[in-house]
Amino acid sequence: MRYAVSMKRKWSLVAVLLLGFALVPAQAGAVIAKDSTALSQVDFDATVSIKGIRNKLRQSAAAAFQKSPPEPVSVERDGVRVTVTPTVLAQRLGVSARPDGKLNVSVPIKISVDVEKSFWTATVGVKGCEPKTFTVSARFDPRIEPTGGLSFTLGDVWVRPAEYLCGLYWIVELENVATKIQRRLEALGQTAFKSRLREFNALLPKRAELLAMLKQPAVFGGAVTLGFDAPRLQITRLTSKGDVYRISGVVEGHPRLLFGDGWAADESGAGDSVAHAGFRLPARLLFPTDATLLPDVSPHKASGCLGAFRLHPVPDRRDLAILQRCGTDPVSNVIWLSGANEAPPPHVRMFNRSMTDVLTEIVTWLDDESLWRGVGDAVALRQKVQEFHELLDLFQKKTTIPVDTRGDVHFYDLNMDLIGVWVNSEAILADVMLTGKARIDVKLSL
Repeated sequence: MRYAVSMKRKWSLVAVLLLGFALVPAQAGAVIAKDSTALSQVDFDATVSIKGIRNKLRQSAAAAFQKSPPEPVSVERDGVRVTVTPTVLAQRLGVSARPDGKLNVSVPIKISVDVEKSFWTATVGVKGCEPKTFTVSARFDPRIEPTGGLSFTLGDVWVRPAEYLCGLYWIVELENVATKIQRRLEALGQTAFKSRLREFNALLPKRAELLAMLKQPAVFGGAVTLGFDAPRLQITRLTSKGDVYRISGVVEGHPRLLFGDGWAADESGAGDSVAHAGFRLPARLLFPTDATLLPDVSPHKASGCLGAFRLHPVPDRRDLAILQRCGTDPVSNVIWLSGANEAPPPHVRMFNRSMTDVLTEIVTWLDDESLWRGVGDAVALRQKVQEFHELLDLFQKKTTIPVDTRGDVHFYDLNMDLIGVWVNSEAILADVMLTGKARIDVKLSL
């Protein structure tokens, strides 16, 4: 299953920066190195409409009872025969969910009662036995399997009302027909609900199907592909509210971003066992000092605009891309992104600190005029650092990225840690680690 973002929905700045700061080289197929020491752990919610469940079960029940309606049942005593004919009202089948994820399924069954007496049974009387509509109900109990999958089992089955009167009498009661009717309806319900349960379990997405869906990455605007390498899914709980039935769990794996849509699955991390809540994405940023890195701003060479931003290749460089603002004249470059994953040189200024803290200290340092008296570019440099600080603050706000019509990815508690900085002949380079938490929301249709 491949997802594409609806371009009618604008990307927020935070979403674009999240994608842009972790981008891979500009050529299709290039991949940024992942942190191989730990698995990321992302929350997962799959929701399905209870109304949709009900409609599916109504259709299957109606077809089943139209093909094989329940047979009439007769009780005979001392020349009196009572024949009970049940009719299942399948189109009125109901489904409701409990907060703990259990489902109550009910179906009305109407009975008609015919009484036949022979000439010799004038002394035997019949009490009650009026036509009646009963409700037969069952509980579907969810079971999270040790493998992480989900199935339902049949719980209690009951019949209401329980006060129905139907009996054969002379001086004392000869036959309690109402009890037999109740047992017959309960047995009929057991058989019918077992069939509905099998159908319902067949409708549920299997764990392998969910994993297959997660292995297929989301493609955003034809420019960026986001997916998981070696994902594994664990369902942890089930809840309901209103018409929404929610299957919750966690996805563990290595999140990866690709520039382009030439995704190839990487299962090399399948043996990892330690996972940490949230995600970790390494990235490399450049602050160019070489004027040759300035891009050709021709729009036809850039990706489509993702909201207010787009990606642009650097001429003659297959390892760089630039995040640019759309709709500005002249074009405004935000940051250079490197797909290089080789180790930095030996002389690296190590930080291992939040970039927010680092930028705050730099701005404070540049605010001290006594340090920069007579240096003409200090004010402009401070302005650039402050602008980048503001972009970073926006990046760290929570955001939601819509993924086609199927659901959303929510990012929150975002942070960028500055790992190390060094300088080469063309740029100041910085290795960073994007961290945060995410939740994948998927809407299922049965």
